[in-house]
Amino acid sequence: MQRRIAYFLSVFLLLWQFGPAGAEPYECDAECRALITDWVAADVERVVPFNLTASERFDSAVNQEKCKVERGPEPKVHAIVLAPHYPKYPEGASGTHDANFLRSFFAEQGVDDAFLSVAGGEDVTRDVMIAAMGNSLPCVRERDQVVLVLSGLASSYDRWVAPTLNALPAFICEPEDKSETLAAFCAAADGFSQDALDIIENTYSAALEQHNEPLFLTAETKIDNDAGRNDPDMLMVGIGSLEVANFVTQVRNRGADAFVVIDTSYAAAFNLLQLQRDALPDGGWFWNTSEREEPEAQDVNPNLVPLFGSGQFAAFYATADDELADAIESEGDTPAVGPFILAFSEALRQREADLPVAELAKTVTTNMKDLEAGQTPIYAASSTGMRFLAPAEDTATAGQQIEIISPALKRGAAAIEEKSFVLVARYSGTAKAFKAVVDGEIVGVDANGQFRHEIRDTGGKLSIQVRVLGLTFETLAATEVKLRDAEEQPVIATAARKLALVIANQAYASEAFPTLKTPAADADAVADVLTRRYGFATAIGSGADQLNLNLRDASKAQIQQVLFELRRRLTPEDQLIVYYAGHGENDPDLGAFWVPSDGQPKADFTWIAAEEITRELKRMNAGSILVISDSCYAGGLSRGGVEEKIPDEARERYLAKASRLKARQLMASGGVEPVADGGGSGHSVFAKALIEALSAMPDKSFTASELFEQKVKPAVISAANALSEGQTPGFNRIARAGDEPGSEFVFQVVQ
Repeated sequence: MQRRIAYFLSVFLLLWQFGPAGAEPYECDAECRALITDWVAADVERVVPFNLTASERFDSAVNQEKCKVERGPEPKVHAIVLAPHYPKYPEGASGTHDANFLRSFFAEQGVDDAFLSVAGGEDVTRDVMIAAMGNSLPCVRERDQVVLVLSGLASSYDRWVAPTLNALPAFICEPEDKSETLAAFCAAADGFSQDALDIIENTYSAALEQHNEPLFLTAETKIDNDAGRNDPDMLMVGIGSLEVANFVTQVRNRGADAFVVIDTSYAAAFNLLQLQRDALPDGGWFWNTSEREEPEAQDVNPNLVPLFGSGQFAAFYATADDELADAIESEGDTPAVGPFILAFSEALRQREADLPVAELAKTVTTNMKDLEAGQTPIYAASSTGMRFLAPAEDTATAGQQIEIISPALKRGAAAIEEKSFVLVARYSGTAKAFKAVVDGEIVGVDANGQFRHEIRDTGGKLSIQVRVLGLTFETLAATEVKLRDAEEQPVIATAARKLALVIANQAYASEAFPTLKTPAADADAVADVLTRRYGFATAIGSGADQLNLNLRDASKAQIQQVLFELRRRLTPEDQLIVYYAGHGENDPDLGAFWVPSDGQPKADFTWIAAEEITRELKRMNAGSILVISDSCYAGGLSRGGVEEKIPDEARERYLAKASRLKARQLMASGGVEPVADGGGSGHSVFAKALIEALSAMPDKSFTASELFEQKVKPAVISAANALSEGQTPGFNRIARAGDEPGSEFVFQVVQ
């Protein structure tokens, strides 16, 4: 570039010196600068159309498919070789030879053929390259190593086809129909002022810088060295340095190491180490005020995939960023192979394969000198401890663990069935967690080690990788969430935790509330069927932090404290049943109440009001809550419409959707009326009907409203009418507690 600028200045100074006497020197104003910038952009669009498209990110749907190769849990080495042949550029090295050589080399080094992808010759197009790289990603796992070898030609618009600075006016002035600005510019070739020359130089340099991304060229490239820019079919096609960097990032984000070998001219111009640093979240900010009057809107190149993986990275470049690659002449039947590839392969044959990158680089450099190749190899790595063709060591710290809170596995199940869900997990290790990576996406970790991520579509995957990263992106803990491998089916959301708060108030402090006969037995039987058949727990937490949810003769303070603790601990993925058996009261003006064991007669401030229960339910984070109240005036806890019958057609699809909505529902033993204590063979009429219904529902999944309408309500009405004046149980939505239209509390049998 410096030689071009010096020549340009000398030519135009001479033209200006011997130009027409008295001519006014031409000043390059804003329109002049725009003329140069626009011409460069148009020329780039003609010759290097790729430069104007968004860089490939390797995160499209095709890259999210499941791995099509059988692989065990042990780490693997993957190798991808891209070596095009350029039929329109006979002076270029033949990639076919390098491809065949490297195929044999990697097989010799023990790379499994299932994880070896080699593309060489005239068919290596841009699409072929992108597919070869992207299709490898679904099989990449934690601690794998992915080797990418690029062997062929590389260049950029500036390095290969951009006009020299002194020739620029001739190209700009080619059109016969000229605007005033263009005509003035072209007429002033003999009258540029020194300021104008400086402005033209700076403007052209800045324009070239915007389109100077190095490209590894594909076989579609059409460059005729003899015709040069006079070739009307001139075309540069390739994959850019940003795309190679994005592929490396996708590998590292999966917890694998990436090793890139670039055997081309100008290889070091790819500058992958700096691009990896640029891709780090909060990796830094840069503003050169001599180039821009205002800083860039963002501090990270928007075409770069954010880097948050724990994998390491190394790059071996055959040449410096301003250097051409050599070629070794073929001898006899031995085809020509690039000297760097030869030196690299010989280094591994001379030394063990799993050599640290720094030691491997020394051996390659020595071999290059022995071959008398006129090239300067350049090396870069994120860690000198990385070893070639060797999986990374397991860095997860012993004793660290990730607990998957949601979705919880069904009892006896080995994999999650949902196609979409919110994964909630908690890291319980002692080291400081910085970020988590779920299915290749970075998520935040809160102060309690908990994190969550929405999986919208598993897309046929067999598993999802979960990692927790430390402050320097090291892996603190890792786990794999297995998924069901089956055709898409409507799947009912599975709660992270199923909890049952069971309150039985039988004995009361005040004689005004007589001792009841059945609440304790009712509560024990309800708790038993909920835990045994449906997987509910009557405690939350462990050790000193455990909260008992099975209350007997509970005071007002005890009930309020448990409701508060549940509000504090529940997550949106949890499911809660609140069962209450005991005395209830009703005030025509204030509504229904539960009477705690220390409640006093005619003193509603000692009771628990329906309004208070509603407020607590609304503030709880649980996804679905069902209140089952077996007390006098229980129906006064809520008002709502009659539940519609679930249609038989597409029932599973209905349940799958309804189970993901926020449900706040009430099943009451009666309306605003007294209800029977006893009459159910040691249980209340309502409790007996509920216990038998929960034990006998034929479907594996059903709603609380179905349970009520099909089993509980008919049994209660029949038994109660036979014993007394009868009671009418009810089922309602508690709208003021946040119940969403269309939601359902869904029971799922676990055994």
